[in-house]
Amino acid sequence: IKQPYTQTMEQLLIFEWGIHIIDVARFLIGEPSSVFAATASVSPYFSGEDRAVIFLSVADVQVVLDLSWATVGDHPGQILEHVVLEGESGSLQILPEAGNVIRLITREGITDQAAISLSESEEYQLSYTRAHQHFIDCLRRGKIPQTWAGDNLKTLRTVFASYRSARTHRVVNIDTSLSGATSLSGEEKESGL
Repeated sequence: IKQPYTQTMEQLLIFEWGIHIIDVARFLIGEPSSVFAATASVSPYFSGEDRAVIFLSVADVQVVLDLSWATVGDHPGQILEHVVLEGESGSLQILPEAGNVIRLITREGITDQAAISLSESEEYQLSYTRAHQHFIDCLRRGKIPQTWAGDNLKTLRTVFASYRSARTHRVVNIDTSLSGATSLSGEEKESGL
């Protein structure tokens, strides 16, 4: 286990990894208005969930996030996630198992392109370097960075709603206003969320 502290976390996968996938989904598709989630604990090595399926409703779009740290044969060393975006005209896939390829499939055919140009470790480090540089540049110019606290709180609100949905087995509406994202409900305060 790479990070031993994760073994005793009651809320694991969605907090540690799913939060980033939810953040990217929000960036690409928009603010979810509701969520339905189911979680499972498969591995005997963790207290918290290591499987989650999360359905986000974003306007007339349905986003399905299938997350697992328990998949047999998974490739934990990959820096890219397996992603499929489907639309009316085709699909876009990120395929780490096919050599880090981005594949566009339309009625006209299939186009593959390299998803990364450097080694995986160089790309990984460069992503942090670029994010930190962007943040510093915004501070110097007095601008709001792409990852600012208010936006992060909106992502966290969706994480809380995902856990609430998994616990209650119900669809949970999400308050997507910034004011709703900046305070915790009494239930969240009591549960430590």
